[in-house]
Amino acid sequence: MVERGYEGSPFSGPGFIASAVLLGTLVLAALFVVIGAATHHRPTASATAPLSHARPGSPKANARVEGRCSLPVGSQRVPTVGPALEWVTVGQMEAPQAPASLGPQREQTGIGVCFAHNPTGSLLAAINFFAQATVTSPVALIRTLAAATPERQLALTQARDGQNQLLQDSDGDPGDVQVTGYQIVDYTPAQANVDIVLEGPGGQLAAVQCQLEWQSDDWKFVIPPGGQLVSTQVTTMDGFVSWTAGGEA
Repeated sequence: MVERGYEGSPFSGPGFIASAVLLGTLVLAALFVVIGAATHHRPTASATAPLSHARPGSPKANARVEGRCSLPVGSQRVPTVGPALEWVTVGQMEAPQAPASLGPQREQTGIGVCFAHNPTGSLLAAINFFAQATVTSPVALIRTLAAATPERQLALTQARDGQNQLLQDSDGDPGDVQVTGYQIVDYTPAQANVDIVLEGPGGQLAAVQCQLEWQSDDWKFVIPPGGQLVSTQVTTMDGFVSWTAGGEA
């Protein structure tokens, strides 16, 4: 369980080891986590090609389509059970995909884009951002998936100047970290706040707070003020929806 209001990142504190892509001051802590004993709580434009390797799947869909991706708008209900989707290996992580209904509907320069304008679409977009970070260059990642904000521009400038680097801890493999659950904290058609629960190689759990905005007919990941993602240790899955590769909770 976590309590909202705790401000801090267990990935960068004592007792935690992180391997991640550094986007300026933004650490994508989703890539490798070892949680220590300390406990904290809190509640260029190119042609795109359709994806075809994952089977369709969605909440009860609405036939109306929207935006350049022509995906069904679908259910606006927040999913209280992890939908039964196909999980596809993206880089060094597993990510849920449903190209015909939820996204990513296509690729842009090898990066999955186009997610449904509904709560489940925002959830898949958040997971996709972390998975793509394990295989995509920082410049391409920011340019393609980050929301248009001053923080995005700063991170992109730093990436182009070579001020970011791949942090790789010799004791672990980023592939050891996988999604194990989520909580959609709040949702509007313009913005979604989602916590993604990650499981480390020893079964340790941590939640990363993600904000997404609907921009240019797609969900875009918001680089937070100051560039530092907030992540917290999770001691139980109470309050979260358990969701792992392979099916429903």
